[in-house]
Amino acid sequence: MNPYRSAYSTRVLRCRRIFAVAALIWTSIPTLMCASDGALSLTLSSGVASDHVYRGIERAGTVWQSSFYGSVADWKGRVWLGKPVDSDGLEEVQSSLGRSWAIGAASAIEITGMHFWYVDPPVDGAPVHSFEGAVRFSSTTRDGWKPSLQCAYDIRYRARSVEISIAREFLTDAGSWELRAYTGQVAARDVLPDSGEAALHDNYVYYGADCDLRRKLSAHWSVQGRIGVVGSTNLNAAWSALPPQTARGRFALSALYQF
Repeated sequence: MNPYRSAYSTRVLRCRRIFAVAALIWTSIPTLMCASDGALSLTLSSGVASDHVYRGIERAGTVWQSSFYGSVADWKGRVWLGKPVDSDGLEEVQSSLGRSWAIGAASAIEITGMHFWYVDPPVDGAPVHSFEGAVRFSSTTRDGWKPSLQCAYDIRYRARSVEISIAREFLTDAGSWELRAYTGQVAARDVLPDSGEAALHDNYVYYGADCDLRRKLSAHWSVQGRIGVVGSTNLNAAWSALPPQTARGRFALSALYQF
C-alpha cells in the first residue's frame, strides 16, 4: 500500500467528517428557530485555552477551542471542537443534547447524551468514538448557591463517574462572575478497549475550581476569561500520552457572539 495515498485518504475522510458536523449544525438552526417563539438562544464562541482537561485527564496542551451552543425551552445542545496549537488538524469533537425538568421551585433534573469523536487519538488503543449518558440533579439555595450531583456512564470505556459541584454567579460593574468548585470519581473497566490486550482498569479522583468573568461589549458580542486549577490523584498514565500531573493552573480567553 502506498503510504502517501493512505495518508491522503485519511485526511480526506477527516475533512468530510468535519464538513458533515458543520453541515448538521447549519441545517439544524432553522428547525430550532421554528420550535419556539422567542425562546431560542444561540451562541458561538472561539478562543484559546492553556490545556484541554476533561475529568482530570489532560488530553492536550495549549488548544484553540470553538463551540456552538443552543437552547430552546427545556432543551439544550452543544458542539465543541478542539485543535492543539502544535497540530494541523482537530484533536477532538464533542457533541451533546439534553433536556431538563423542573422539580419544585428551586430544583431540576437533567438527562444528557454526549458523543466524543477523538479525531486524532493521543494513545494507541484509544477508541475513535465514544458515547456517554448522564443524569444531573441540581438545586438553588436562598443565598444563590447551586449545588449539583451528576452520575454518568460511558459505554465505550465502560466507565462510570460521579461528580458533585457547587457554583454561584455574581453581577458587578465589571461583568458577570461565576465561581465553581467540583470533585468527582471515575472507575473505568477498560482504559484502552481497542488495544487488543487485556482490559486495563482505572479508578481515580479528580477535582478543580474555576473563576469566570464574562463582560458584554455590545448587544451581541462578549468576552470571557477563565482562571482555575485542576488536579487528579491515582490517575492511570495510559489515559494520556502527556506526563501525569497532580495539580496545575489553567486559563482560557474566548470571544462570544450571541444571536
